[in-house]
Amino acid sequence: EPEGAVEDGEEYDGVVSEILEKLKELKNPDTGDPVVIDSFKGREIYTGKELENMPDIALMFDGTGFAIDYEAAPGKEIFFIDQRNSGHHRLNSILGSFGPDIDGTKGDEPVSIFDLFPTALHMLGLPVPKQADGNVLTELFKKDSELKKNEIRYVDVEDEAESDREDSDEDKEEVMNRLKNLGYI
Repeated sequence: EPEGAVEDGEEYDGVVSEILEKLKELKNPDTGDPVVIDSFKGREIYTGKELENMPDIALMFDGTGFAIDYEAAPGKEIFFIDQRNSGHHRLNSILGSFGPDIDGTKGDEPVSIFDLFPTALHMLGLPVPKQADGNVLTELFKKDSELKKNEIRYVDVEDEAESDREDSDEDKEEVMNRLKNLGYI
């Protein structure tokens, strides 16, 4: 279609599947390795009332700097090597922390990105929403620090638009599986 729109249903699924297959064929011209190491249909990884505004396809690049030119004209090259190589996601990361209340020893256990939000709130002396995913990373704090000694305060926060929605165990499992597939956990 000239405007890039296709009918929802079989036509949409067919076009998305075809694009995903073609993306698997993209090779790094220097190494011959695949540029896209994983790809997902947007509807497989996104949910919620804004689903229609989410991308139809999500890509995980090989980390060598390939990026997408979102303003490329139809028929023009949309992939390029981003010399700045910034803003690319990685499967693994490092959590670094320091300060007067931080233990400073190396942790052996992996942490979840979900834990950063409640940990930051606790460090700022703010209550943690009961509905927040993740836990306060108390193992980061020195044994004698106020952060370690202070009780973690929780607050019940309801979003008025979502107040009648209860996440089922199945919903939570689906979110966790998606995050695992994306390499975040």
